[in-house]
Amino acid sequence: MADERRWRAVLVGPGDRVSLGGVWRTVKATHTDRYATGGLAVIFIFQEGRPARRPATELLPVIPLADWSLAEETAGAAPVYELECVHCGDRCEPTNEPSGRTAWPIDHSGRNQGHDVFRSVVTSVLRVVPHAPGGPVNE
Repeated sequence: MADERRWRAVLVGPGDRVSLGGVWRTVKATHTDRYATGGLAVIFIFQEGRPARRPATELLPVIPLADWSLAEETAGAAPVYELECVHCGDRCEPTNEPSGRTAWPIDHSGRNQGHDVFRSVVTSVLRVVPHAPGGPVNE
């Protein structure tokens, strides 16, 4: 990856993603230790998998926590649309079509005098995705 950032191990912190052996992992915590020779080491605790120990000055590929963003999930997770009566809380059947919900409030109002205000509820699936200066990173 041409735009990959490289940080010294000692600068990596919780929430950052680091590549070790070509596998991107999320850092849960870090702490320092000394090698028997006296050199400073960083112990990485990951959200998944085993901990790792690296020399504090080693340059590692990193995606900082600040370089994450929230994106709408598009793979098989279409938004779900509903309408809810503000007066009684009744809801129409959920649908993936925004236009498929227009008949229900009219019918509901006709059967329930004064029930003429509705809340539109849209449920979308979101995903947190890491990105690098050159574009998305998908492991």
